[in-house]
Amino acid sequence: VNNDYALVFIATKATSDNRPPVEWLSTAYSMFNRKYKKNLKALYIIHPSRLVKLTLALVKPFISAKFWKKVVSIEDINHVYRSIDRDQITFPNYVIRYNAKYSPPKPIFGTSLSSVLETERNPDGIPQVLQDCIEYLQDYMNVEGLFRQSGESAKI
Repeated sequence: VNNDYALVFIATKATSDNRPPVEWLSTAYSMFNRKYKKNLKALYIIHPSRLVKLTLALVKPFISAKFWKKVVSIEDINHVYRSIDRDQITFPNYVIRYNAKYSPPKPIFGTSLSSVLETERNPDGIPQVLQDCIEYLQDYMNVEGLFRQSGESAKI
């Protein structure tokens, strides 16, 4: 690996049946040579359970402090998109459903513009709903009367 990279560990609904044991994690970490450890930008742990957090706390003394700065617990999958482009990662449906249940999206309407922009992390400074409306309306700009409001027949 010559470039920076990130690992995503999906811990959503992790149980002893589908979670790697601590010994495996320790072995996997020791197998990474220095180049891989150095180029690791972040290790994202999605929806970590209490057990996963406890396991991490137990192995923390055995792993370098530099590595621990790269470990990021993510409770809402939308936070991953701040660092990883949406086109580069696809979450399984059960993760999306879990996220929607426990981390519902923040409202857009009735919220301050600065709050919406902070939530969306849109570099253009335009809320996504507005961009979608503009994109849709561009196909209909030549339609006569699109934005016309008819007058009251009694006044005409």
